[in-house]
Amino acid sequence: METAVRKLFERYENFFRRSLGGDLDMAEVGSLYASDFIAASPAGVMTGKNDDQLRQVMTQGYAHYRAIGTREMRIRRIRLSPIDEHHCVAHVSWTATYARKDKMTQR
Repeated sequence: METAVRKLFERYENFFRRSLGGDLDMAEVGSLYASDFIAASPAGVMTGKNDDQLRQVMTQGYAHYRAIGTREMRIRRIRLSPIDEHHCVAHVSWTATYARKDKMTQR
């Protein structure tokens, strides 16, 4: 399971990189998500559907990332918490690089 989860997030990282450059492949967005999914962030936990609304929100999200100067998102660490033999929670830490007023910063 760990290998499959890592490959999924590596695909997402590569998609993120290309999307920050303006190359949004909405068919690929669909391939990164199940038909129904759960997402968690500092803003809370939400459920979603892999539909046109997801693609619209993702398009707006990447436009926002570019507008605030996001240049790169890299996976720093992936830690898995197993639920059972077929399910787990993936804890993914990211490093973000931003361009601001002729400077590059990382968080």
